[in-house]
Amino acid sequence: ICAMAVGNYSIYSIFSGHLMLSSYETAFDVLQTSQASESPRFLMWQSTIRMWLDAPWLGSGLGSWNYIYPMYRIPDETGTSGYYAHNDYLQLLQEGGIFTLLIFFGVLGWLGADSIKALAKMHPGDERIENSGIVAGIAAAILHASVNFTFYLIYINILVGIYLGKLFQLRDKHAGERTALPRSQVERLKKTAILALIAINGFHAILSSADLSFLRNESFGERMAHIIAPQLSQFSVAALLASVRPSDTAAQRYITASMENGIISNPSIAPRQAREMFDEVVDGYELLRGQNKYDAAIPANEAAFLISFGKRYGADPVHIRRARELLQESLRMDTSKADSAILLAETYFMEGRTQEALNSLALMASKAWRERDRMMIEAEILKHKTPEHADRLSGLQQELRGMREHCGADGCGARHAQIIKSARETLSGLAYSAQPYSNPR
Repeated sequence: ICAMAVGNYSIYSIFSGHLMLSSYETAFDVLQTSQASESPRFLMWQSTIRMWLDAPWLGSGLGSWNYIYPMYRIPDETGTSGYYAHNDYLQLLQEGGIFTLLIFFGVLGWLGADSIKALAKMHPGDERIENSGIVAGIAAAILHASVNFTFYLIYINILVGIYLGKLFQLRDKHAGERTALPRSQVERLKKTAILALIAINGFHAILSSADLSFLRNESFGERMAHIIAPQLSQFSVAALLASVRPSDTAAQRYITASMENGIISNPSIAPRQAREMFDEVVDGYELLRGQNKYDAAIPANEAAFLISFGKRYGADPVHIRRARELLQESLRMDTSKADSAILLAETYFMEGRTQEALNSLALMASKAWRERDRMMIEAEILKHKTPEHADRLSGLQQELRGMREHCGADGCGARHAQIIKSARETLSGLAYSAQPYSNPR
């Protein structure tokens, strides 16, 4: 039994990429008073509990944790990317509420009790040893989920599913046939259920494929769509998806972005026509914000549209104030967005409030917890302090922005280090030619 348990645990540890023991050592460390304030996981768990208390019964919705977390993130927690709570049970509690967690624990309890009961009825031998090892492997995954995002990894779910399937196969072998229905009816029900699942999931898979392949400019998807329906356009696909699945965010984003691009980038559009389309774009963003309440990018994108529209067709004070409100909303949800901080300052510049704009940038630079975001904001300050270097600083910002979009939380190795080093040297050199700005902190 010990050999099987170690074997199952070893396979699990290899797949998960790190040993459970080290995770529990970390969990033990964070409970010590001297290290509690320094542990990212402990701080994340504190934030997750505060998030849950704001929606204790039904939660905020499955899959919403990483959208809401930036609003509750403790400033000292800078050691994670903020995508998972590193505790599946706390994350499920926050996303699904207390009822969802109780159902989940009920299923786990039933599986555990049924497995132990089946083990007790088995005769000593190889199969009992095998089942004991499988139970130990499942227990390892369940235990590990309390300090990591185990059940959010598809390969771990597949592995646990295989273990459960084998466990119930061995159990049924010894328990005998336990169904009250004739075998022919059972087989018919199985086929019906499988066909229904294939039909339902197939329909959604087709729509998702249209979303992923056609709307996101994947060449294979575009070629296939043009072969099947040459007259089909991306906009018509997005309109179809939005009508069939009103909650399809990608389709609504595409429709809104297409209209926005037509207003801002089309040089031949008449101002009157642009102003007529303006309301449709704003309505599109309102719909998106309603569907994605905790997505910080949507209010930031709407604010960027309002600012760009004002620069091309004349700034409206109402639109500038609205853009500022949207950017403040976005930054409350995620303080790490350097572009939002830069756009927020732009609303002050457009009103001629230069010092307030610079103070806003300095404050956001002091709050940025990623060096690349801080340097983007500092480059924006220097653009206004040293206008003669504006083009060079814009190029630097573009490099940093590209790195932020294509690298993970830990960067992208040598290329990351090279860009950071070059940006640091450039900013240090140009800072000598500018007056130092005061930090409002």
